[in-house]
Amino acid sequence: MKKTLLLLVAFVAALVVNAQGFATAEEAATAVKESTTNTSAAEKAADAAVKKNHWKKGFDVSVTAAQNFISQDTKWSSAWYQGGSSNFSGLGEFKSWFNYEGSNGLIWDNLVELKYGINTTFTKDLAGRAWHLTDDKTAYSTKLGYELGKGWSVAWNGDINFTLFQNYITVGDDQAAVDAYNALSSAAISPLRFTTGVGFMWKYEKNPNIDLSIYLSPYSYKLVYVNDMRTFVAMNKDKIGVASSISDQVGIGQQVTDQAAFDKAWGDGNYDEALSYIRPNSLKSYNLGSRVDIQYRQKFNDVVSLSSRFQFYTNYVGIELDWEISADFVLYKILTARISVNPRYDSTIVPSDGKSGWDAARLQLKELVSLGIAYRFEK
Repeated sequence: MKKTLLLLVAFVAALVVNAQGFATAEEAATAVKESTTNTSAAEKAADAAVKKNHWKKGFDVSVTAAQNFISQDTKWSSAWYQGGSSNFSGLGEFKSWFNYEGSNGLIWDNLVELKYGINTTFTKDLAGRAWHLTDDKTAYSTKLGYELGKGWSVAWNGDINFTLFQNYITVGDDQAAVDAYNALSSAAISPLRFTTGVGFMWKYEKNPNIDLSIYLSPYSYKLVYVNDMRTFVAMNKDKIGVASSISDQVGIGQQVTDQAAFDKAWGDGNYDEALSYIRPNSLKSYNLGSRVDIQYRQKFNDVVSLSSRFQFYTNYVGIELDWEISADFVLYKILTARISVNPRYDSTIVPSDGKSGWDAARLQLKELVSLGIAYRFEK
């Protein structure tokens, strides 16, 4: 009896062990199958991610404004004891980028920039104007290249930027000249600047939070076009009226068809007759030149980001340098602050006083500290 009981216990134990073995084997098979399925899904997801990552795009949009009221002598108020004038300024900016990097080595970078700013002191100047433009920029930049390796590529570039609105030169003290003429410094499609060339581009690829590209073009063609052909009397630095035009202001220049007649009419104060002898050039291209374009954007964290664009062009006679630097700070959600600096130097322009570029060129500088709302999208 005892032997039979022992055999029965041993048989049951064997069944249990075998059952566990069968369960373990079945679970193992299931685990292998699931692992294979998960691996396949991961590979598909990775492939999909690679396909999606060919494009890197985003945009920044911001609106800033500043307002200040200072009372003047009116029926209901007296002038503020420290003096001053009420003022308002506003600035709207939009920047969008969409860059492509293909698995076949094709690279295509695109940048769109829109910037429009206004300023007023609510009082008219000598020419009767109360509102002035501080910014008027519509620009598109593109680079198309083929990767050579280690971040380098051979590339073609094209840049176009132009103005949309009329803006005026700061008036001087010659009331008669001011009353008679609008001293335009820009107008619709005046000026328009276009550059194109071939060269080499290098892109930094180690940090995803840094976008850095350096473009070097030993052969670059630049075109400047002015659509508004009006001439006017402008004030030079000595507050003396001189014949000018937008063409003259942007370095295209103008021609005097009859110098003796122009000098006599101008000397007699007959500005209308004198200006009739002026013929602004409508189009000017700087033949062969060289160009450097460095674009940089870095997001340090969710609060601070920095962007910069440095552009340098030379026609081997003069140089044009433009450097925009902006630091953005997120104060709370879409509430932001910005500090921007824009130094510029241009010795390719021949100003209206007749001096050539190197003799008259000086550093130009624009600085802005602003508070407003901004939004960024990046993918």
